[in-house]
Amino acid sequence: MDLPDLPYLSLGGSAEHDEARHLDIYLPDGIAPASGYPALIWFHGGGLESGSRRDPVLARRMTKQGFLVAMAGYRLSPRVGYPAYVADAAAAVATLLAHAKSLCCDPRAIFVGGVSAGAYLAAMLALDRRRLNEVAVLEEQVAGYILVSGQMTTHFTVRRERGNWNGLAVCADEAAPIHHIRGDSRPMLLLVGDRDLPARLEENRFFAAAMTGIAANPNVSLEVIADRDHGAIGSRLFEPGDSAGPRITAFMQTCRAGNTASTGS
Repeated sequence: MDLPDLPYLSLGGSAEHDEARHLDIYLPDGIAPASGYPALIWFHGGGLESGSRRDPVLARRMTKQGFLVAMAGYRLSPRVGYPAYVADAAAAVATLLAHAKSLCCDPRAIFVGGVSAGAYLAAMLALDRRRLNEVAVLEEQVAGYILVSGQMTTHFTVRRERGNWNGLAVCADEAAPIHHIRGDSRPMLLLVGDRDLPARLEENRFFAAAMTGIAANPNVSLEVIADRDHGAIGSRLFEPGDSAGPRITAFMQTCRAGNTASTGS
């Protein structure tokens, strides 16, 4: 049975009833395996200014792959500014982890991902150590991150909030995933379309090169998806014939197998 409108937990343990700060939980059909479901918390796109967690079509395509899906909402600009929506994303992860046992999730296979602005949020959680620390989540509680067409420099909405926006400027300050590159992050899969937004493909390639080359991180991989623009790479995930969806499934299986081997169970 699905669980819509699950409110975030506050740091004090009480439920946060702001409508934006909810999860919609979608369960795979059938009985959970003995080890539990792999789980994916997913952040929607929309430039940090629009979009919705309510995407049951995509969620159902994902659950057909055998994993639990938590579609996460978060507060949007200009209602809030940076880093509030990053903090919301961290709280969403903490909420899923708090309910993981009751939802029959495999604790070794909980993943965080998103598309576009959602991928930016997931990348900030993956790299800026402060964000999960603030909600008492250990990095190793996340098996891996799936980043679909994310902005790896400072997000353009953050720059606009700061008055640093002319449509052309590139910035990579502490609000940029690439500002926080390091060699000890959890595994990360980057997916980007070959016909994505101007410079988005190159930005992801540069980020991957910085992580694997400069930071010597062995846990980062980049896949360029053919015949996909910025919208289609996310909206067509797990459609018949889609080549991005199977890469996500394979990544999750690999990370889960590695975690199982490391725990000896």
